[in-house]
Amino acid sequence: MAQSFFPIDPVDVSPPILSEEQTSQDSFWMLLSGVVTIRAGQKLTISNRSVLTLSLLLKKQGSPTGDVTFTIRKVSDDSVILSKVWGDASGLQGSATWEKVTFDAAAAINEEVRMLAEYSNGDFLNHVRIYYDSSDVKGGEGFTKYANGAYTDESYDGAYKYEYISTDWQDVDVSAHIPAGSTGALLHCVNTGTVYSYYLGLRKNGSTDDRNEAIYQDTHSWAAIGVDASRIFEARIYGPAGSNPTDVILYLVGYTKAGVTFFTNAYDKSLGVTGSWQGIDCSTEAPNAIGLIFEVRTTDVGAVWPNFGLRKNGSTDNRTNGTWQHNTFGVIVGCDNSQIVGGYISNTIVDFFLVGYITDGATFNTNATDVSLSSTGSWIDLSALPTNSGVALIEVVGNVKFGLRKNGSAEDIYHWSVYHPWAFVECDSTCLIEGKISTTAGDFFLVGYTEGTCALPVAVGRLVYGGLVNSGLVGGRLTG
Repeated sequence: MAQSFFPIDPVDVSPPILSEEQTSQDSFWMLLSGVVTIRAGQKLTISNRSVLTLSLLLKKQGSPTGDVTFTIRKVSDDSVILSKVWGDASGLQGSATWEKVTFDAAAAINEEVRMLAEYSNGDFLNHVRIYYDSSDVKGGEGFTKYANGAYTDESYDGAYKYEYISTDWQDVDVSAHIPAGSTGALLHCVNTGTVYSYYLGLRKNGSTDDRNEAIYQDTHSWAAIGVDASRIFEARIYGPAGSNPTDVILYLVGYTKAGVTFFTNAYDKSLGVTGSWQGIDCSTEAPNAIGLIFEVRTTDVGAVWPNFGLRKNGSTDNRTNGTWQHNTFGVIVGCDNSQIVGGYISNTIVDFFLVGYITDGATFNTNATDVSLSSTGSWIDLSALPTNSGVALIEVVGNVKFGLRKNGSAEDIYHWSVYHPWAFVECDSTCLIEGKISTTAGDFFLVGYTEGTCALPVAVGRLVYGGLVNSGLVGGRLTG
């Protein structure tokens, strides 16, 4: 058996924070009270972006006081999308300086807006100045100012910078972390936020798939997705108004090579029968496969938590716990020699998409091995994997706060299951991984493992009354 899965130390490959700017300037406009300008900035269109920060070029003239506020307003009705008090005008510099606010929450924007500094105190001797360029630097945009209840939009451009995360599909280049010839990426997907659910989509670069479903707050799961020859996959992350998509972190935890194939566009293998186990035939799409890689989602937008299960054909396992939207995301499960797996759904809003398959480098149990923990609240070794293992493929069942990590790791990612994810976890050189659970109502099942290089420690007995007794290994640890 050849090695096809290659674990790595986790690295954050979340879509980057990007920036947009217009920084040239040669003139200023005054912000002060009365019948003169009290707002000024740039009018522009922002498309599919969650804006995180805004910087404007300002200075104080004289000794102004009172709040300076940075806002982003809709052009359509002048309503405020984002707002943050920068501080008192007295704190501005006496020369033109870039001043920045980080909004308390990001907002997904896809419309024409005005990005403004707002100040309505002061006079002609004591006021705030905002800078612009008297030429048309950026087509389709323009300096804008508000006085006497109305805006005046100019053809020349204000100076601004803003940072954002794209809410559209964007490339994630992992070529710095995985070698040429890689076929896919193994990801640990974590929503670190405790308030908002976020929409998450993953696809092979060049795919036209467009599945974006929510991952619940304070949860995590794993996924496997194809990369192209340049080692790029695509991700899409966005959230509701008031959220911050940087709450979602994608950790690259491994990669695949020959022996694991990913499709550019996934195949829909969803079931139409509920309440019983059904065969899912993937022989046409995945010839000679020994294991299959699925994306699991539900399409509900309400409080519906349908049960589902996936198992190797011929198994008597009967784990059919609930899930919600993209909380499960990635599943790797064994198939029989006819490339059939067993699937179960309690509601047809559960969908299964075949994103890839395995022909070498993994072993799958017909019935999964129970490797659950009996103690809560601390990191504990699970039962050891077989010699020459690399990555444990673990099904997590139950409403439990949990973590799984390589033995000896200092990583402490510990979030809720909600309620049926899979985990793809590297073992150490002695074939051990660690787990932590908040309640014994949560269980771990080893559905398979990938080829690797670990080796179980050699068992050493102890001499008692001239004999060798109590020699052996239990859970990867020497006993006796």
